[in-house]
Amino acid sequence: MKYIFKIEDAPKNTRTFLPKLYYERIPAEAISTNPNITQNPGY
Repeated sequence: MKYIFKIEDAPKNTRTFLPKLYYERIPAEAISTNPNITQNPGY
């Protein structure tokens, strides 16, 4: 029994990373406690 290994290029998949995923949602309690806090964009 023989094995043959071939080197091939991996498929180039495009990936989408939304800018809002760089931030987390700020809980409503934190915003109501401190009026200087604003919610992160996209939430």
